[in-house]
Amino acid sequence: MCQHPDGQLSQPLHRPRLCKGVTAGGGAGVYTLSSATTLHVTVNYSDAATCGIATVTLKRWPYTNTQTPPFNVPVSAPLAAVPPSPSNAYPTVGSGGTPPQAVGGSVTIDVDSTLLQAGPNYLGVSYQCISGNNHHGGEGMLIVADPAAVQGFTVGGTVSGLTGFGLVLQNGLREVIGVPANNSAFTFVTPLAANTSYDVRVLRQPTGQTCTVQNGSGTVTANVTGITVNCVSTGGSPVKTAISSSAHTCALKADQTVLCWGLGTSLELGNGTAISQSSPVAVTGLANVISLTAGGQHNCAQKSDGSVVCWGDNFFGQMGNAQQGSAQAVPAAVGGLPATVTEVSAGWWHNCALLADTSVVCWGQNNHGQLGDGSTTDSATPVPVSGLSGVAKIRAGFQRSCAIKTDGTVWCWGYNDSGTLGIGNAVDSLIPVQLPGVTNAVDMRPEDGSHGCVLKSDNTMMC
Repeated sequence: MCQHPDGQLSQPLHRPRLCKGVTAGGGAGVYTLSSATTLHVTVNYSDAATCGIATVTLKRWPYTNTQTPPFNVPVSAPLAAVPPSPSNAYPTVGSGGTPPQAVGGSVTIDVDSTLLQAGPNYLGVSYQCISGNNHHGGEGMLIVADPAAVQGFTVGGTVSGLTGFGLVLQNGLREVIGVPANNSAFTFVTPLAANTSYDVRVLRQPTGQTCTVQNGSGTVTANVTGITVNCVSTGGSPVKTAISSSAHTCALKADQTVLCWGLGTSLELGNGTAISQSSPVAVTGLANVISLTAGGQHNCAQKSDGSVVCWGDNFFGQMGNAQQGSAQAVPAAVGGLPATVTEVSAGWWHNCALLADTSVVCWGQNNHGQLGDGSTTDSATPVPVSGLSGVAKIRAGFQRSCAIKTDGTVWCWGYNDSGTLGIGNAVDSLIPVQLPGVTNAVDMRPEDGSHGCVLKSDNTMMC
């Protein structure tokens, strides 16, 4: 198992050996971690066909300061059966899952430094045969981890306007915390390794208040302190859900009416004026709403009768009213929808709607093919997404769109700089393309312009 400068490790399982030429940390075979990170470990493995290798793991084995290279450990090379406890109880710091070949091959294992301990960590290779026998490689790699590498980075921010009890925040699928009414700041308890993504959302909010998150997602490279949670009093009917864009927020109340506040210069507050508001104002004439979605400077609402209304900026035709340019001051119906809408999702300057027949239509800006009709021509009325059916859920993002089909596959189209569509290249796609290797998807977030994430049915996430 060899540590290279780029963080790659490799070792033949059947011939454990000490890495040469790696001097970071003071000696051959020693690697120093000064901050939280993920080590990408490539393990080359082989054994007799009678074994049938089923899993490959890295374990943290005993190490004492008196040991010197080659860092002898309880089980010597070549591989031998792992003895009974405590050897089997040594902590696993990374698993490669099921190797591609049962006799020999290679597998990549990600080691989260927060699973290590401060100071020396001796990593040895272990694997399990299909027959059930466990084996261990006697030599591996010594990692000296500073406390910061083990502790990882914290995620937190500030809260404003919170007057009641009941605010609960969630960071992706990792952790849930409650924020007391008298708190102006919060920090999630579990630290994250460097380059780990975070996604903070409001899971529950106090009765009579709507709380929204700004700057709530990204990738940690240091302690995160800039997340802001803003709570405002809505009064009257409780809030069912809230949505936020770059500079405005809207809330759907239990009585199916809508409130908005924040920047109003593009008429995105829906109250007939271009005046920004620091407290919620009612969206004019809007009732019977069952869902809301926010774009860059516009909003759309799905009503109980299956129709869709939009208001705000209309520079690219995102109102769907056959016009471009003039902003819409109050909600107006989207024209030309061929069937009842079951879901609507707003991108930055475009929208997509899922129809009752499981097909999808989109309208608005189309400079990167985000409408999915095979062209780059903007459309002020809904156009069918080419060749797409059997859709269960849609998500529109920054100049791109995605759909989850009923079979759990994910299809995306539009903006693809740096490979943001996840389709294996960096070329815009004017029609839907299936994401390779993604199955059993239940939700996704393509909103950000730089990356996307998929939530799977087993509660794991791919980004």
